[in-house]
Amino acid sequence: MKKNILYFIVGFIVISSIGLVAYEDFKKNNKETATKVEQEKIIKKSELSDMGLDEKQLEPVKKVKEIQTNEHLLGEAGAPIKIIVYSDFASAYSEKYYRNLIKTKEEFKDKIVIAFRNFPLVKINPNSFSAALVAECAGEQGKYLEMNKILWDNSKNNELGIEQYKKDAADLKLDETKFSQCLVSEKYKNKIDTEIAEAGTYNVNGAPTTFVNDEIVIGANPYEDTVSSDGREIEGLKSIIERQLK
Repeated sequence: MKKNILYFIVGFIVISSIGLVAYEDFKKNNKETATKVEQEKIIKKSELSDMGLDEKQLEPVKKVKEIQTNEHLLGEAGAPIKIIVYSDFASAYSEKYYRNLIKTKEEFKDKIVIAFRNFPLVKINPNSFSAALVAECAGEQGKYLEMNKILWDNSKNNELGIEQYKKDAADLKLDETKFSQCLVSEKYKNKIDTEIAEAGTYNVNGAPTTFVNDEIVIGANPYEDTVSSDGREIEGLKSIIERQLK
């Protein structure tokens, strides 16, 4: 009986020792794995930083809303190449990019359609929201594209402002009373705010941002391929469209 008890005690001690060693090995391996994961995260963040990105920009985003027939379009909605551009009338980058878009339209004619959507950077450009309202109010009277062009010319000459808007409305022979009421009441504020909010869900973070048949193009890409000052190759709008047409 005493021998059995002794064997039991010895066996218990041996098993406990083995278990303790196994547990310590498990903790060590688990800690090493966790450390490795954290290191991989740090490396990933470093790589993203080098590319000028952050983790948020790699999160899944919604597909950009398709062109609607009631939008402000340059071209026919059924064109094979659909370009959606989010821009800011008070942005110098957007202004230069507009010229590239017009050149693109002249080159590819009925093969492309351009849809203009609002993305005024109100915290950066104080006149951007009022200019977006002006374009929408002109669009109410069927003159969006004409006002769009005028606003880009105004932007280039640093002439965005209420007095200039009134002159532009007169030049386009708009109903000035109706136009003024539209501006004062901020009739299209909700529409502009909605477009800004929607843009955020499509990973639009700045102006201009363009979608060419759902392919996102960030920034004011040139018309022709070019090489940046730091040696990066930049694909121009022409090449993007030609690639999409193939």
